[in-house]
Amino acid sequence: MSRLARLDPRQRLFSKVFIWFWLATLVMLGSGFLLTRMLQVDVQLAAVDTNELAQAKTVVQRIERRLNQGLAIQQAINRNGRGRMLVIAFADEQREPRLSFPRPLIRDWRTFKTLQHESHIWSVRLRNSEFVGPFTVTQNDDTYKIFVGRLLPRSEIDDPQTIAPVIIVVALCLSALFCFGLVWSLTRPIAQLRQATNAVAQGELSTRIDALAERRDEIGQLARDFNHMAQRVEEVVSAQKQLLSNVSHELRSPLTRLQLAVALLENASEPAKQAQHTARIEKEIQQIDQLIGQLLHLAKADADKALLRESVLLNDLVSAVIDDAQFEALNLHKTVQVNEIPEMTLQVHVPLWQSALDNVLRNALRHSHTCVSVRFNMITKHGHDGISIVIEDDGEGVPEAQLSQLFEPFYRAKQTDDLSTGLGLAITKAAVDYHGGVIHAQNLTQGDKRTGFSVSMWFPLVNK
Repeated sequence: MSRLARLDPRQRLFSKVFIWFWLATLVMLGSGFLLTRMLQVDVQLAAVDTNELAQAKTVVQRIERRLNQGLAIQQAINRNGRGRMLVIAFADEQREPRLSFPRPLIRDWRTFKTLQHESHIWSVRLRNSEFVGPFTVTQNDDTYKIFVGRLLPRSEIDDPQTIAPVIIVVALCLSALFCFGLVWSLTRPIAQLRQATNAVAQGELSTRIDALAERRDEIGQLARDFNHMAQRVEEVVSAQKQLLSNVSHELRSPLTRLQLAVALLENASEPAKQAQHTARIEKEIQQIDQLIGQLLHLAKADADKALLRESVLLNDLVSAVIDDAQFEALNLHKTVQVNEIPEMTLQVHVPLWQSALDNVLRNALRHSHTCVSVRFNMITKHGHDGISIVIEDDGEGVPEAQLSQLFEPFYRAKQTDDLSTGLGLAITKAAVDYHGGVIHAQNLTQGDKRTGFSVSMWFPLVNK
């Protein structure tokens, strides 16, 4: 693209804004200058010079003699106002003055209208003329106020038009510089935003525009929003990469065992050995299926924001989950104690909500020694009524340093082959967040000794 093409206002916001601002400035300057020239009345009052006063009195005396001879006021000022002398006469009963010269010759003659009642004689200087007055002349019952003056020679006229072009040129240069600075301050951040956006599009997700983010105007707000967006994109992409890495790692072990079992099955000749290897293959397939199912639950809870919700009684929601947990506890020679379930209705996505409760209960059963307790209570948080579910076990708990990582996908506080410990609490956290709730985990202690583990979940009655 050529340099001239960059100045094309049809293609560049810089040129378009610059030209419009400059044109607007030109219009305002021109209008202001013309308006000032139209409305300006440059009148200077000063003390009368002795010679000027004498010459003016001589003219006034001649006019007075002509009036006494019976001439009308217009005839009197015409005869005595010829040549270089100019005469303006005001009559009390007339609103317009009598002039001894054409009206366009002195455009500011209306100024004398306010000076005719002055008791002091002034030297009145206009832009192109100078008068002395007012003098009082009477004819019978008529009284006239007379101003006598002359046109000024060009050498004595302070013509503002001589300096006006210089002022206009200076004003145009200043307005151009101002508009250039203004447009530059607008387009430069946009160019930086564009470069940062292209960098993110090219995969440089760590790109930030911290300098612009410090501004307090709309561009600063846009820069902060861009930084937040870039950070979220980087976090999501990083999480996806980590998820793929974790999935690959989790699938590698059961696939390796599966391949080994298949190889042993092919080489086994005894029916007992074949049955043993077949059972092993089924177990590995179930674990892989379980992992894939949990991944689908996690993806649905974390990504789908339009899951169908329905109004369900709390007792109907938890009864099936608790019955299954108590049945499983019976086989493990453990107990699940549940307090009275309040009568209330929640708006939830049933499978997702039940999976959250089921994952926490199964995790508690797995790590408890003998007993798991479940308590339901009505609690208000942040101005919203909701149901609190606290699940406690009497197991060994979790190291304090690992509590904050329990709800991350594939994290295991205890190394075990059970895949549910890698995704179960992550699914629970995503389900609780989806329903606008809060989840918290802590160790139960007695003195310095850990006596169990507790997970508390709170769900609002009304969706936030």
